[in-house]
This record gives sequence, C-alpha cells and structure tokens, in this order.
Amino acid sequence: IYWDYGSRGYESGSWKPPYLFEQYTRGQSVDLSTLDLEITQKFYIAGVDWGTAIGLRKMDYVGHSSAFSLATYHDQQVEVSSSALAKNRLEGIGPTFAIRGRKSISRFCDQGTYGTGLFWDTRLSWLWSDSSSSAITEASAVSTTYDNPTVSRSLDYAYTISDDPELQMHAGLQLGVECWRSVGCRSRLIARAAFEYQYFEQSDDYSMANSYAYLTDSVNFGAAASALAENSGKDLNMFGFTLLVGINY
Repeated sequence: IYWDYGSRGYESGSWKPPYLFEQYTRGQSVDLSTLDLEITQKFYIAGVDWGTAIGLRKMDYVGHSSAFSLATYHDQQVEVSSSALAKNRLEGIGPTFAIRGRKSISRFCDQGTYGTGLFWDTRLSWLWSDSSSSAITEASAVSTTYDNPTVSRSLDYAYTISDDPELQMHAGLQLGVECWRSVGCRSRLIARAAFEYQYFEQSDDYSMANSYAYLTDSVNFGAAASALAENSGKDLNMFGFTLLVGINY
C-alpha cells in the first residue's frame, strides 16, 4: 500500500506605504509518503467481517518553513531585509499492524445484490528513524546614499543530525459508511465516506539560528533587521474527510 501526502502554503503582502511591491512572504510545505508491505488475514466474528494485517512500513518526511521581509526607511535611503528557513527530514522503517472491520446495516436483493454498512480501519507502526533538522537566517541593512554606501550583513546556520536511529510511533484511524453493489459473480462496486486521522511522531532534534544587522550614523538615521529560525521536533497531526470509489475482487 502506497500513501502520499503533499501540502503547500504561501502568503505575501505589504504592511507599510508605499505599497508598490510585496514586503513580506512566508510559506510552508510538507511532503510525506509511506509504503506498506503486509500479509493479511480475513475472518468473520459476531456478524462483523474482520481483517488483520502485519508487515513492514517505510516512511519519508520532509517539512519546510520560510519567511522573508523587506522594508525601506528615511526616504528610501536605508533598506533592511531579513529571511529565515527551517527544515526537518525523517526517514524510517519498521513493523506495522492493522485491524479492519465492516458491519452490514442493510442488504437488498432486488435486481441485484446491494447494501450499506459501517467500516473502520486502525493502524499502528513503530519505525526506527534517522532524522535531521536545520535552521538558516540572514539579516542585512543597506544604505543607498551616493556619498557613503554601506552594507551590514549577518548570516547564521545551525544543523542537527541523530547519530543513532530513534524509535517513533505512527497511528491512523478511519471510520465511516459505505454503499456497495455486486458486480458479476465475485466483485463489488464500493463507495465510501469517512473521517480520517493520522498521527506521526517526530524526532527530538533541535536547531536554532539568529541573525542581526544594523546601520546608524548616530545623527540622521538608523535601521536594524533581525531574523530568528527555531526548529524543534513537532508531532504531525492530520485529520479530515475522505471519499473513495473502487471495485473489490
């Protein structure tokens, strides 16, 4: 079973006049994929169709967060900018176990067999993972005066990597309703709607970078810029609704 998730978010705008260009941007992204190789077993108990699965899961995760700002002061004679970037990466492999169930609510046989029911799917995994985190910041202040152009700039970088694999837990739950209709002798056309929750534990790696730059002549003008990127392992929680249409054989 291959599962892939990708998310992108971006925002930009201006906070002070003149509003001639975008003065800040920020964004984030998540790329997550899992691959499960498993052995399944089905059985029937107390009017419920049960299924179990045990196997091996491989996971890859990359998360990014970034921010950038730009501003001018003193009749645009001084320009300041700052940027920050944080990145997490996780690769893991380990055992996975799942329990599934399906309970029929109604069944009809008028011009073909069809019906409705409830279903649920739970999964638990433990992965030995290699992880890393990084943080990059930059701050600059520039004087654009013709008689005395000046630049102040700071660039900082921090990187953390785990020496030994960490054991981390992943969990998933699906709960919903389904409608089905027989197709041929052995197949079913199924439509499902469900609530889904996914939990992915992250590493404890921590990295932080901080940059600061300023310009002043102590009389006419002064300006400063700072940037901070703090990167700590935050567990990933996702929930939502899923729709599925397919054929079982």
